[in-house]
Amino acid sequence: MALDGYRRVLTDETIYAQDWMRHPLALEYALVAGRWRMLETGVVLALLRRLGDYPQRLLDASTYLQACAELRAALLLQLMGLRLQREPSNLNSPAQSKRSGPDWLGADANRCCGVEVKCPVESDNLRGRTQLVTHLVFCTHELIGEKGVNIELNPGTIAEAAIGKWPNKPRADNLLLDALVQSELTGTCTTSLGTITPASQGFSSMIGPIPVDEAHETERLRALLEGAAAQLRDWAPGIVILDASADGALMRRCCRVAELMGEPWATDLAMVVLVTGTHPGFVMTIVPGARFESAPRLRSDVCRKGHIHVATFGPRRRCTVNEQFDDFPAYCVRGLGHYTASPRRTDR
Repeated sequence: MALDGYRRVLTDETIYAQDWMRHPLALEYALVAGRWRMLETGVVLALLRRLGDYPQRLLDASTYLQACAELRAALLLQLMGLRLQREPSNLNSPAQSKRSGPDWLGADANRCCGVEVKCPVESDNLRGRTQLVTHLVFCTHELIGEKGVNIELNPGTIAEAAIGKWPNKPRADNLLLDALVQSELTGTCTTSLGTITPASQGFSSMIGPIPVDEAHETERLRALLEGAAAQLRDWAPGIVILDASADGALMRRCCRVAELMGEPWATDLAMVVLVTGTHPGFVMTIVPGARFESAPRLRSDVCRKGHIHVATFGPRRRCTVNEQFDDFPAYCVRGLGHYTASPRRTDR
């Protein structure tokens, strides 16, 4: 079925006209997780009666990820028991006069809601810091080999050495050399790069955590969610789905999202759902909003670790979420924190 869906988009003409080396689909095909995402996207393409602008958006490298996120969100919502209608604001509108509105209208037997899907990419700010820390890790291994150190990074230094998406590697090299020399002479020490301690025998060097500019990331989240809420204003209660496929850190920002749900622009939102893949399937964190009780019920499966799962192909297998690094709470409630739903519950 998934192949049938892609055949509706990938004709001989479009295949030969596309520069696939510059297209995200090439990377998706190369990775196991990406191939599962392709299967999930293809199933929805096969089921849609009218493709609308999806063929053009899927072939355009700049809109591919957002289009995939919308299609996979449709699969997710259908598996959770909702009936869907595509772009209810433009049901009878010509393509040249499309109005702003939700991506989907979702309904159960008694209630309906607007659904807006967003697939934000990792910020340039965080990308530059991540590349800088990765560079430091490789340089440390090259310089000291099996003799490991632990470096707790100085946030101010990392902010100065990674401006935008490009790290200042020469400055990072100098900071690292100075820090390693000081630690060699004194053992544990505090340097411009950060606090250095000897690693336990037999362990590799550990550098981090990556200092995040929380104010910058929160403002990006606010702009994203406020824009989504505006698109859902005429279709309240609204559900915003944030797909973490292009921003791995997004799932760890549920508490920031919960704080933002108390702002005036969020009064008509039922929930924000942060979603990532389990290849196949989905795992999510639900952040309830002011209209939570008015939204349609969403069926889901909660594992014994307390994660909300939705299986795509067949029954769910064992939970593959590593709670040491990716302990995604089932619910994150503003002012109250994380909640774990009972494994026996099948709705919200």
